[in-house]
Amino acid sequence: MRKESVVDERKWRFVMTISLLWGSCFIGHFAAAQMDPIDPPAPPLVTTIEWLEWYDELLESRIDAVSFPRDETRFVSSSLGDDQNDGLTPESAWASVEAAREWIESANPENQTREVLFRRGDVWRTRSIIDTEQPGVRFADFGDSAEPAPYFTGFTGVAEINDMSWTQLGDEPVFWRHVPGHVSWVREDGDADLDAPLAKQYSAHALSKVAGSWWWDSATSRLLIHPREEDDPRQNGKTYEWAFSNEAGFSVGGDLSLVENLRADGFGLDPVVTAPQREAFQSTAKDDEQVVFRNCTAYYGGSHVIAHNASGNTGGIATFFQCVAGFTKRNGSGETVFNTFAGNGGNQTIFHECTVARGTLPEGFDTGRRSDPVFGHTLGGAKLGLTIVYGLRVIGHPHGAMRTGRFNNTQPAASLEEVRCFIVGSKVEGGDGTGDRLTPLFQEGTAYVNCSYSLKPHNLGSNARLQSNSVDGWWINSTLDLDLSNQTYSNFDLYRTSENDNKARCWNSAITLRNVPPGVTVRLDGGGAQDSPNATFFNTAFSKLGSEGEFSVNLPNAISNICGNAYWQVEKPTSDSSGVELSAPPDFSARLASDSPLGAAGKALPGGLVLEFDQTQSLRFHDPPTIGPLEVATVGADLNQDGVVNGSDLAVVLASWGSDQSAADLNADGIVNGADLALLLAAWSP
Repeated sequence: MRKESVVDERKWRFVMTISLLWGSCFIGHFAAAQMDPIDPPAPPLVTTIEWLEWYDELLESRIDAVSFPRDETRFVSSSLGDDQNDGLTPESAWASVEAAREWIESANPENQTREVLFRRGDVWRTRSIIDTEQPGVRFADFGDSAEPAPYFTGFTGVAEINDMSWTQLGDEPVFWRHVPGHVSWVREDGDADLDAPLAKQYSAHALSKVAGSWWWDSATSRLLIHPREEDDPRQNGKTYEWAFSNEAGFSVGGDLSLVENLRADGFGLDPVVTAPQREAFQSTAKDDEQVVFRNCTAYYGGSHVIAHNASGNTGGIATFFQCVAGFTKRNGSGETVFNTFAGNGGNQTIFHECTVARGTLPEGFDTGRRSDPVFGHTLGGAKLGLTIVYGLRVIGHPHGAMRTGRFNNTQPAASLEEVRCFIVGSKVEGGDGTGDRLTPLFQEGTAYVNCSYSLKPHNLGSNARLQSNSVDGWWINSTLDLDLSNQTYSNFDLYRTSENDNKARCWNSAITLRNVPPGVTVRLDGGGAQDSPNATFFNTAFSKLGSEGEFSVNLPNAISNICGNAYWQVEKPTSDSSGVELSAPPDFSARLASDSPLGAAGKALPGGLVLEFDQTQSLRFHDPPTIGPLEVATVGADLNQDGVVNGSDLAVVLASWGSDQSAADLNADGIVNGADLALLLAAWSP
């Protein structure tokens, strides 16, 4: 395939008749991808079945665009290959990354598309892999599928098992060896370090205090370690590896490029606190160029681990499909496991069923959980393009990520129809240190749908809040389970900003508080009811488990703001005449029974919208469903308060048809219409 034909490929690929089979990631049977992956049609409402169908087709189109046979193939095997071979077959494979890099960047007068296949089960230790802008490249695996994925590691220094080169430091359980060159990071016993990473220290004294730590002394060029089990590295049967400052792993920017089924650890590391932007797997595509990373795994990175980075350019279309990543190194501006960035905006990115396995690498005496699992941003006044985080899992772990997925520089959305940033089906597992003031539920221009967040923030003091940025987003058919046992300050807010027009929209969802300490009040809006004149909390369950603390629904006490919610140990606002006062605490940890008062009932949302799907209808999420729309109590439909819902009440609705008459506006969407009639008929007295 010639370079000029890559563009032609796009035209006929949109109408291909062969569907790719990608296992269980799709439901149902799909026709061929018809959608333009570069300029797709506007998404349908995210509360509809059509949105799911639209998303499936978009995802398939983007993967299909990069899935075609390459013109030339070379094979690489570190265990069986030789750089003197021709690399044309598995039996005549090259051995080194350098050989593959040289070939990819070599003269290509015929503009052939190229791929390099690495043998499964093999390992390459290298400070850099391949950085290329060649279009249509593919990097993938070959060999026995039972073997581990090809493994690339930036940990190029190795002390083998029971290496006698270590010297004990006095009587301390600390050992050292000479290592010239500034060390960026150290790990103990291979992948065991993923569960208990060595912490970086800054002096021998600090090192001696922390089992499971390391320090590189620049004055003596000594690498010192304090083993995790305080044992002797000369006889404990463990390996020790260290990385120096290094480059990116697989960095691809050419249009229609594909990287799949590979693992790369320890790239982009730097010995100082910087943001080097050298990820293990990195898209540098710009404008309308497309890149896909599929089934790739990476740990131990710089500012990010897997990312799209269009730098000072515009756009780039990157898709990350079922990738796993964790462990970023601290820097001065924040750490992110998955990231998308284009300085001039317009970056279109999908993170599909990706897993954030760990958070930030520990330094000093701090072993806390940090980093954003996913972050999207631009510079200045530029805006993100279409951005979708679908089926993300953030694993609960003592070294897991602290926050939830978030974006900066989103496109404003006055209505749900205008949203272009979506987080759908995301699960954040709880644990100490998860959740802080950069943990948004109602981020501007963003719709969170079918999400499940379990958070336990550390003691946040006077900054006790989940969100401090502007609030203008949607939390739909989702659950927040918030354990506040660590808090000591008098107030904890779901959001508190300097804005006076917060637009938090919480529909068909659940907010559960646990272990609220005595004297602590949880407020929805920390700025006061006057700051949220356009907030809407509809069909949402508010519950406080435990007798201590308070939960204040700190919103305007009006039916246009609060309607049809359920309450457990939370005072029901007087305006919520259709609200449900529960007789027992709700449990959203398992699938709800069909006769539950909190079961999916298909009730109308504000603006007459209807939630057409939830997790009971789609099993493509990581866990069972938690909540559907609430069944609104029937008292609100008895408009003349005579104890029955009958023709007299129907007459009131019909007389108010098309108006904003509040008494007959049963769903408080600002107009009396068919949605209100449906509520009245559903409550009709026998």
